[in-house]
Parts: sequence; C-alpha cells; structure tokens
Amino acid sequence: TTTSSPVAGGTTTDAGTYASGASVTVVATPAPGYKFNKWKQGGSNVSSSASYTFIVSANRTLVATFTPVFYITAPANPPEGGTTEVDSPSYNPGDGGNVRAFPNAGWQFVNWTENGIEVSTANPFNFSNVQADHTYTANFALIGGVSISTGASPSAGGTTSGGGSYLIGSNVTVTATPNAGYAFVN
Repeated sequence: TTTSSPVAGGTTTDAGTYASGASVTVVATPAPGYKFNKWKQGGSNVSSSASYTFIVSANRTLVATFTPVFYITAPANPPEGGTTEVDSPSYNPGDGGNVRAFPNAGWQFVNWTENGIEVSTANPFNFSNVQADHTYTANFALIGGVSISTGASPSAGGTTSGGGSYLIGSNVTVTATPNAGYAFVN
C-alpha cells in the first residue's frame, strides 16, 4: 500500500497486489505548494526518489512524505525603475533569504512593500522564517523630488493633510476633512 503524508501533500500511484519477485515502481506526485521529500516504511527512509522501484518480497506499507514549498517573488514598481533578484524562487518552511533591487539610471530604490505596506527600506532585504508565499515589491522613484501643497477653500470649510515633499513617482494620498456645516466638493 502507499499513502501520502500529509494527505494534502500529494498523491501516490501503483499500490496494489503483486507476485513475489515482481519489479514495482511507485510514484509520488506533489500537490501544488508541496515538494516530494522521501519514501518511508515503518519510520525508516527507503528512497529519496519520487519514482521508487523495488523487487516485491513481502507486504509493504510505503509513505510518500511531502513538505510545503513557499514562493518568493519580487516585482519592480514601476518596471522601468529597475530590476530585482531573489536568492531562490522557492523556500522550505523556516528558510530565509534575500531580495535585491537594482535601480536603472536616473532612478533610486525607495522601499520594499507587500500588499502596499512597507516591510523594509533595506537593500538587500533579508527575510527569515518563511511560512507562506510572499510578493515583495521593489519600489523605485525618479531621482529628484516634488512638493505637494494642500489647502481648503474657503479656509473655514475644513482641513487638509498629505502635503509635503515626495520623491518623483511616489504614491501620495491627500485627505480633505470638512468642518461642521460643510461638505467636501472636490
């Protein structure tokens, strides 16, 4: 017989009844997000190959073991701002590594974000103890800066925020908060 551990880790083929002396090949196929680890029997390792061939001499219970694999991607934002590099695209649970950003001429590296939230300004960015897939976006900005000013009209109508100095290419959020008796128009 053949089984998978964990069950969600993958599938096995060619379990069945065979005559003594027959050559049998069992195959372990990992599910998405997993990789084959090894075949075990009774707690002992019997093969590190996903396709394991042996001669039948007795009943056997083989367990294909799988481990999760996590993927790290590092897109550039904007793409013309530069390029990125990841130590490896896939990682075992608990592994760590680095992502690096390489700005193109006229651009500078700003930060790494994941889902729009800054995770680091270091370049390279060292991550550790991977327990899930991650997409670390390298954000680039044109060298130089701009000034953003905000104001309310009429001034008694409310307050504004978000003004300041920003790198070219940065995302900026400005906010208008109306005072009592006023409504925001545009």
